[in-house]
Amino acid sequence: MSRSIIPSLSAVLLLAAVLPACGGGGDGYDRNAPWGAISMTTRWETDLIRLDGTHGIFTGSLDQQTIGGTTFTRYLLESDRNDADILFAPFPLEADDGVVTFGGIHNSDGVLIEPVGPLTIDILPDVGVPTALTGTLNIMTPPMTAPVTVTLDATYTLVSTDASATSSMGLVHGCRHYSAIGSVSGTGLPAALGGVSLNVQIWYHPSLGFVRYELPELGLGGDLRGTWDLDDAAGEFATIRKAGIIDASNPTFTLDTYDLHGAFDADKNSHAKMLLELRWVDEDRARTGPEPGYPAVNIEFGTVIGYFPATMVESPVSIFHPEENGQGYKYWIGFVDEAARNEPGSDGIAYHVSVGADTDITPPLRATARIYYRRLP
Repeated sequence: MSRSIIPSLSAVLLLAAVLPACGGGGDGYDRNAPWGAISMTTRWETDLIRLDGTHGIFTGSLDQQTIGGTTFTRYLLESDRNDADILFAPFPLEADDGVVTFGGIHNSDGVLIEPVGPLTIDILPDVGVPTALTGTLNIMTPPMTAPVTVTLDATYTLVSTDASATSSMGLVHGCRHYSAIGSVSGTGLPAALGGVSLNVQIWYHPSLGFVRYELPELGLGGDLRGTWDLDDAAGEFATIRKAGIIDASNPTFTLDTYDLHGAFDADKNSHAKMLLELRWVDEDRARTGPEPGYPAVNIEFGTVIGYFPATMVESPVSIFHPEENGQGYKYWIGFVDEAARNEPGSDGIAYHVSVGADTDITPPLRATARIYYRRLP
Protein backbone atom coordinates (compact mmCIF):
# COMPACT_ATOMS: atom_id res chain seq x y z
CA MET A 1 0.00 0.00 0.00
CA SER A 2 1.43 3.39 -0.95
CA ARG A 3 2.23 5.80 1.86
CA SER A 4 0.06 8.49 0.25
CA ILE A 5 -3.03 6.30 0.61
CA ILE A 6 -2.55 5.60 4.31
CA PRO A 7 -3.68 9.04 5.63
CA SER A 8 -6.82 8.99 3.47
CA LEU A 9 -7.72 5.45 4.53
CA SER A 10 -7.08 6.31 8.16
CA ALA A 11 -9.41 9.28 7.86
CA VAL A 12 -12.18 7.10 6.42
CA LEU A 13 -11.82 4.60 9.26
CA LEU A 14 -11.82 7.38 11.83
CA LEU A 15 -14.95 9.01 10.46
CA ALA A 16 -16.74 5.68 10.37
CA ALA A 17 -15.87 5.11 14.03
CA VAL A 18 -16.37 8.50 15.62
CA LEU A 19 -18.85 10.33 13.37
CA PRO A 20 -21.92 8.07 13.35
CA ALA A 21 -24.64 8.83 10.82
CA CYS A 22 -27.17 9.95 13.40
CA GLY A 23 -29.88 12.52 12.83
CA GLY A 24 -29.82 12.60 9.06
CA GLY A 25 -27.72 14.97 6.98
CA GLY A 26 -30.19 15.98 4.31
CA ASP A 27 -30.03 19.57 5.57
CA GLY A 28 -26.78 20.13 3.69
CA TYR A 29 -24.47 19.98 6.70
CA ASP A 30 -20.98 18.65 5.89
CA ARG A 31 -19.44 17.36 9.11
CA ASN A 32 -16.09 16.71 7.40
CA ALA A 33 -15.69 20.25 6.06
CA PRO A 34 -12.46 22.12 6.94
CA TRP A 35 -12.40 25.35 8.91
CA GLY A 36 -13.73 27.46 6.03
CA ALA A 37 -13.34 30.94 4.60
CA ILE A 38 -13.12 34.29 6.37
CA SER A 39 -16.45 36.12 6.47
CA MET A 40 -17.66 39.51 7.66
CA THR A 41 -18.63 37.84 10.97
CA THR A 42 -15.16 36.40 11.62
CA ARG A 43 -13.39 37.59 14.76
CA TRP A 44 -9.76 37.26 15.92
CA GLU A 45 -7.71 37.44 19.10
CA THR A 46 -4.20 38.75 18.49
CA ASP A 47 -1.20 39.46 20.72
CA LEU A 48 0.30 42.76 19.50
CA ILE A 49 3.30 44.83 20.53
CA ARG A 50 2.36 48.49 20.89
CA LEU A 51 4.54 51.48 19.96
CA ASP A 52 5.60 51.82 23.60
CA GLY A 53 6.84 48.23 23.65
CA THR A 54 4.04 46.81 25.80
CA HIS A 55 2.03 43.76 24.78
CA GLY A 56 -1.74 43.84 24.42
CA ILE A 57 -4.44 41.31 23.56
CA PHE A 58 -6.56 42.78 20.75
CA THR A 59 -9.89 41.59 19.38
CA GLY A 60 -10.17 41.93 15.60
CA SER A 61 -13.43 42.39 13.68
CA LEU A 62 -14.63 43.54 10.26
CA ASP A 63 -17.08 46.14 9.03
CA GLN A 64 -17.39 48.35 5.94
CA GLN A 65 -16.97 52.07 5.26
CA THR A 66 -17.48 54.04 2.06
CA ILE A 67 -14.87 56.74 1.38
CA GLY A 68 -14.79 58.76 -1.84
CA GLY A 69 -17.15 56.34 -3.57
CA THR A 70 -15.07 53.25 -2.68
CA THR A 71 -16.40 50.72 -0.18
CA PHE A 72 -13.57 49.59 2.08
CA THR A 73 -13.52 46.70 4.50
CA ARG A 74 -12.24 47.92 7.87
CA TYR A 75 -10.16 45.51 9.96
CA LEU A 76 -10.65 46.88 13.48
CA LEU A 77 -8.34 45.90 16.37
CA GLU A 78 -9.49 46.81 19.88
CA SER A 79 -7.98 46.36 23.33
CA ASP A 80 -8.80 47.70 26.78
CA ARG A 81 -6.31 50.54 26.21
CA ASN A 82 -6.28 51.51 22.53
CA ASP A 83 -7.47 50.52 19.08
CA ALA A 84 -6.40 50.60 15.44
CA ASP A 85 -7.90 49.95 12.04
CA ILE A 86 -6.75 49.06 8.52
CA LEU A 87 -8.84 49.82 5.43
CA PHE A 88 -8.71 47.73 2.25
CA ALA A 89 -10.93 46.78 -0.69
CA PRO A 90 -12.33 44.46 -1.94
CA PHE A 91 -13.49 41.74 0.40
CA PRO A 92 -12.38 39.00 0.51
CA LEU A 93 -8.78 39.93 -0.26
CA GLU A 94 -8.42 37.29 -2.97
CA ALA A 95 -11.20 38.80 -5.11
CA ASP A 96 -10.51 40.66 -8.38
CA ASP A 97 -7.33 38.68 -9.11
CA GLY A 98 -5.79 39.68 -5.81
CA VAL A 99 -5.47 43.40 -6.55
CA VAL A 100 -6.20 45.26 -3.31
CA THR A 101 -6.73 48.98 -2.77
CA PHE A 102 -5.15 50.18 0.47
CA GLY A 103 -7.28 52.74 2.31
CA GLY A 104 -5.13 53.64 5.30
CA ILE A 105 -4.19 52.85 8.90
CA HIS A 106 -5.42 54.72 11.95
CA ASN A 107 -4.47 54.28 15.60
CA SER A 108 -6.01 55.84 18.70
CA ASP A 109 -2.49 56.63 19.98
CA GLY A 110 -2.03 59.16 17.18
CA VAL A 111 -0.79 57.06 14.25
CA LEU A 112 -2.20 57.89 10.80
CA ILE A 113 -1.13 56.54 7.40
CA GLU A 114 -3.36 57.49 4.47
CA PRO A 115 -2.62 57.24 0.73
CA VAL A 116 -2.94 60.36 -1.40
CA GLY A 117 -4.91 58.89 -4.29
CA PRO A 118 -5.44 55.15 -4.89
CA LEU A 119 -2.65 52.82 -3.73
CA THR A 120 -3.14 49.36 -5.22
CA ILE A 121 -1.25 46.22 -4.21
CA ASP A 122 -1.14 42.91 -6.05
CA ILE A 123 -1.23 40.38 -3.21
CA LEU A 124 -0.90 37.39 -5.59
CA PRO A 125 2.20 38.19 -7.65
CA ASP A 126 4.57 35.53 -8.96
CA VAL A 127 6.38 33.79 -6.12
CA GLY A 128 9.91 35.05 -5.55
CA VAL A 129 9.64 38.04 -7.90
CA PRO A 130 10.12 41.47 -6.25
CA THR A 131 7.29 43.92 -6.98
CA ALA A 132 7.68 47.70 -6.75
CA LEU A 133 5.32 49.67 -4.54
CA THR A 134 5.45 53.46 -4.75
CA GLY A 135 3.05 56.21 -3.83
CA THR A 136 2.36 59.32 -1.80
CA LEU A 137 1.18 59.07 1.80
CA ASN A 138 0.05 61.35 4.58
CA ILE A 139 1.74 60.17 7.79
CA MET A 140 1.51 61.14 11.44
CA THR A 141 3.10 59.35 14.42
CA PRO A 142 3.69 60.46 18.02
CA PRO A 143 4.89 63.06 18.97
CA MET A 144 3.79 64.74 15.72
CA THR A 145 0.72 66.97 15.98
CA ALA A 146 -0.16 67.11 12.27
CA PRO A 147 0.38 64.76 9.31
CA VAL A 148 3.08 65.35 6.70
CA THR A 149 3.09 64.22 3.08
CA VAL A 150 5.82 61.74 2.19
CA THR A 151 6.92 59.53 -0.69
CA LEU A 152 6.84 55.74 -0.32
CA ASP A 153 9.51 53.74 -2.14
CA ALA A 154 9.35 50.00 -1.45
CA THR A 155 9.50 46.52 -2.94
CA TYR A 156 7.73 43.43 -1.68
CA THR A 157 7.98 39.75 -2.51
CA LEU A 158 5.61 36.83 -2.10
CA VAL A 159 8.23 34.49 -0.65
CA SER A 160 6.02 31.40 -0.46
CA THR A 161 2.39 30.33 -0.78
CA ASP A 162 2.91 27.39 1.61
CA ALA A 163 4.96 28.79 4.48
CA SER A 164 4.79 27.92 8.19
CA ALA A 165 4.49 30.68 10.78
CA THR A 166 5.15 30.56 14.51
CA SER A 167 2.21 31.86 16.54
CA SER A 168 0.52 31.50 19.90
CA MET A 169 -1.60 28.80 18.22
CA GLY A 170 1.55 26.85 17.43
CA LEU A 171 3.15 26.46 14.02
CA VAL A 172 0.53 27.40 11.39
CA HIS A 173 1.04 25.82 7.98
CA GLY A 174 -0.29 26.88 4.58
CA CYS A 175 0.50 30.60 4.96
CA ARG A 176 1.45 33.13 2.32
CA HIS A 177 4.70 34.75 3.44
CA TYR A 178 5.38 38.31 2.28
CA SER A 179 8.66 40.17 2.74
CA ALA A 180 8.92 43.91 2.09
CA ILE A 181 11.64 46.53 2.37
CA GLY A 182 11.24 50.24 1.83
CA SER A 183 11.43 53.76 3.15
CA VAL A 184 9.50 57.00 3.31
CA SER A 185 11.03 60.39 2.62
CA GLY A 186 9.83 63.94 3.12
CA THR A 187 10.20 66.94 5.40
CA GLY A 188 8.91 66.89 8.95
CA LEU A 189 9.37 63.16 9.56
CA PRO A 190 10.53 61.97 12.99
CA ALA A 191 14.06 60.54 13.12
CA ALA A 192 12.69 57.01 13.61
CA LEU A 193 11.23 57.11 10.09
CA GLY A 194 13.28 59.56 8.04
CA GLY A 195 15.82 57.78 5.83
CA VAL A 196 15.38 54.49 7.67
CA SER A 197 15.01 51.28 5.72
CA LEU A 198 12.00 49.37 7.12
CA ASN A 199 11.68 45.60 6.84
CA VAL A 200 8.24 44.03 7.11
CA GLN A 201 7.44 40.32 7.32
CA ILE A 202 3.83 39.13 7.07
CA TRP A 203 2.34 35.63 7.21
CA TYR A 204 -1.28 35.41 6.04
CA HIS A 205 -3.47 32.31 6.02
CA PRO A 206 -6.43 32.27 3.58
CA SER A 207 -8.76 30.78 6.23
CA LEU A 208 -7.31 32.12 9.49
CA GLY A 209 -6.24 35.61 8.38
CA PHE A 210 -3.11 37.41 9.62
CA VAL A 211 -1.08 34.85 11.57
CA ARG A 212 2.09 36.84 12.25
CA TYR A 213 3.80 40.10 11.34
CA GLU A 214 7.14 41.69 12.22
CA LEU A 215 8.45 45.26 11.83
CA PRO A 216 11.65 45.10 13.89
CA GLU A 217 12.98 48.60 13.18
CA LEU A 218 9.99 50.06 15.03
CA GLY A 219 9.81 47.23 17.57
CA LEU A 220 6.39 46.17 16.32
CA GLY A 221 4.98 42.69 15.86
CA GLY A 222 2.03 40.45 16.53
CA ASP A 223 0.68 36.93 16.25
CA LEU A 224 -2.65 35.09 16.23
CA ARG A 225 -4.05 33.58 19.45
CA GLY A 226 -7.45 32.46 18.19
CA THR A 227 -10.36 33.06 15.83
CA TRP A 228 -14.09 32.48 15.83
CA ASP A 229 -17.19 33.08 13.74
CA LEU A 230 -20.72 33.32 15.13
CA ASP A 231 -22.53 33.42 11.77
CA ASP A 232 -24.79 36.21 10.52
CA ALA A 233 -27.60 35.88 13.09
CA ALA A 234 -30.19 35.22 10.37
CA GLY A 235 -31.75 32.12 8.87
CA GLU A 236 -33.19 28.91 10.25
CA PHE A 237 -29.88 27.08 10.69
CA ALA A 238 -26.61 28.48 12.03
CA THR A 239 -23.01 27.32 12.03
CA ILE A 240 -20.70 28.74 14.69
CA ARG A 241 -16.99 27.89 14.98
CA LYS A 242 -13.97 28.69 17.10
CA ALA A 243 -10.26 27.92 17.24
CA GLY A 244 -8.07 28.87 20.16
CA ILE A 245 -5.44 27.99 22.72
CA ILE A 246 -5.90 26.50 26.18
CA ASP A 247 -3.01 27.63 28.38
CA ALA A 248 -2.24 29.33 31.68
CA SER A 249 -3.68 32.66 30.50
CA ASN A 250 -6.79 31.01 29.03
CA PRO A 251 -7.52 27.69 30.81
CA THR A 252 -11.02 27.25 29.34
CA PHE A 253 -12.22 27.02 25.73
CA THR A 254 -15.97 27.34 25.08
CA LEU A 255 -18.12 27.53 21.97
CA ASP A 256 -21.77 28.23 22.87
CA THR A 257 -24.84 28.90 20.74
CA TYR A 258 -26.01 31.41 23.36
CA ASP A 259 -23.28 33.81 22.27
CA LEU A 260 -24.78 34.47 18.83
CA HIS A 261 -27.88 36.34 20.03
CA GLY A 262 -27.35 36.33 23.79
CA ALA A 263 -30.44 34.12 23.94
CA PHE A 264 -31.51 30.53 24.45
CA ASP A 265 -32.77 30.13 20.89
CA ALA A 266 -31.39 26.71 19.88
CA ASP A 267 -34.19 24.22 19.18
CA LYS A 268 -33.95 21.40 21.73
CA ASN A 269 -36.09 19.15 19.50
CA SER A 270 -33.67 19.31 16.55
CA HIS A 271 -30.28 17.63 16.48
CA ALA A 272 -27.25 19.84 17.02
CA LYS A 273 -24.08 18.61 15.37
CA MET A 274 -21.03 19.36 17.53
CA LEU A 275 -17.47 18.65 16.38
CA LEU A 276 -14.30 19.11 18.45
CA GLU A 277 -10.66 18.60 17.45
CA LEU A 278 -7.70 18.82 19.84
CA ARG A 279 -3.95 19.00 19.16
CA TRP A 280 -0.97 19.79 21.36
CA VAL A 281 0.61 23.17 20.48
CA ASP A 282 4.23 22.06 20.90
CA GLU A 283 5.55 20.49 17.71
CA ASP A 284 7.22 17.45 19.32
CA ARG A 285 4.34 16.81 21.69
CA ALA A 286 1.87 17.15 18.80
CA ARG A 287 3.60 14.18 17.17
CA THR A 288 4.30 11.96 20.18
CA GLY A 289 2.25 13.23 23.13
CA PRO A 290 -0.51 11.35 24.95
CA GLU A 291 -4.23 11.86 24.60
CA PRO A 292 -5.41 14.96 26.51
CA GLY A 293 -7.91 13.53 28.93
CA TYR A 294 -9.57 13.55 32.32
CA PRO A 295 -8.78 14.58 35.04
CA ALA A 296 -6.17 17.04 33.69
CA VAL A 297 -8.40 17.93 30.71
CA ASN A 298 -12.20 17.97 30.96
CA ILE A 299 -14.19 17.82 27.69
CA GLU A 300 -17.92 18.44 27.49
CA PHE A 301 -20.58 18.44 24.77
CA GLY A 302 -23.68 19.74 26.47
CA THR A 303 -26.65 22.00 27.04
CA VAL A 304 -27.51 24.40 29.85
CA ILE A 305 -28.26 21.64 32.38
CA GLY A 306 -26.95 18.43 30.82
CA TYR A 307 -24.27 16.81 28.70
CA PHE A 308 -23.98 14.14 26.01
CA PRO A 309 -21.60 11.17 26.28
CA ALA A 310 -18.76 11.45 23.76
CA THR A 311 -15.59 9.61 22.82
CA MET A 312 -12.45 11.34 21.58
CA VAL A 313 -10.72 9.23 18.93
CA GLU A 314 -7.09 9.60 17.86
CA SER A 315 -6.58 10.52 14.20
CA PRO A 316 -3.51 11.01 12.00
CA VAL A 317 -5.36 13.68 10.00
CA SER A 318 -7.09 16.95 10.83
CA ILE A 319 -10.62 17.72 9.69
CA PHE A 320 -10.42 21.46 10.35
CA HIS A 321 -6.80 22.07 9.30
CA PRO A 322 -6.02 19.82 6.29
CA GLU A 323 -2.96 21.93 5.42
CA GLU A 324 -1.29 20.28 8.44
CA ASN A 325 -1.84 16.73 7.22
CA GLY A 326 1.38 14.94 6.44
CA GLN A 327 3.30 16.67 9.27
CA GLY A 328 3.03 13.63 11.57
CA TYR A 329 0.71 15.29 14.10
CA LYS A 330 -1.83 13.38 16.18
CA TYR A 331 -5.35 14.75 16.66
CA TRP A 332 -8.17 13.76 18.96
CA ILE A 333 -11.60 14.22 17.45
CA GLY A 334 -15.08 13.93 18.97
CA PHE A 335 -18.50 14.33 17.37
CA VAL A 336 -21.98 14.50 18.89
CA ASP A 337 -25.19 14.56 16.85
CA GLU A 338 -27.96 14.86 19.43
CA ALA A 339 -31.05 16.76 20.53
CA ALA A 340 -32.23 17.50 24.08
CA ARG A 341 -35.92 16.68 23.75
CA ASN A 342 -36.20 15.59 27.40
CA GLU A 343 -34.72 18.77 28.81
CA PRO A 344 -37.43 20.50 30.90
CA GLY A 345 -38.70 23.97 30.16
CA SER A 346 -39.26 25.80 26.90
CA ASP A 347 -38.05 24.63 23.48
CA GLY A 348 -35.24 27.22 23.45
CA ILE A 349 -31.93 26.08 24.93
CA ALA A 350 -28.20 26.45 24.25
CA TYR A 351 -25.71 23.86 23.02
CA HIS A 352 -22.02 24.11 23.83
CA VAL A 353 -18.63 22.48 23.42
CA SER A 354 -16.13 23.18 26.19
CA VAL A 355 -12.63 22.12 27.16
CA GLY A 356 -11.07 22.99 30.51
CA ALA A 357 -7.54 22.14 31.58
CA ASP A 358 -5.46 22.15 34.74
CA THR A 359 -2.73 24.26 33.19
CA ASP A 360 -0.36 23.63 36.12
CA ILE A 361 0.17 20.13 34.74
CA THR A 362 -1.13 20.42 31.17
CA PRO A 363 0.95 21.97 28.35
CA PRO A 364 -0.83 24.28 25.89
CA LEU A 365 -3.53 22.68 23.75
CA ARG A 366 -5.17 23.92 20.55
CA ALA A 367 -8.91 23.38 20.32
CA THR A 368 -11.07 23.80 17.22
CA ALA A 369 -14.85 23.34 17.34
CA ARG A 370 -17.97 23.78 15.24
CA ILE A 371 -21.68 23.60 16.12
CA TYR A 372 -24.44 23.38 13.52
CA TYR A 373 -27.95 23.78 14.92
CA ARG A 374 -31.50 24.90 14.22
CA ARG A 375 -32.63 28.21 15.64
CA LEU A 376 -36.13 28.86 16.85
CA PRO A 377 -38.01 31.53 14.86
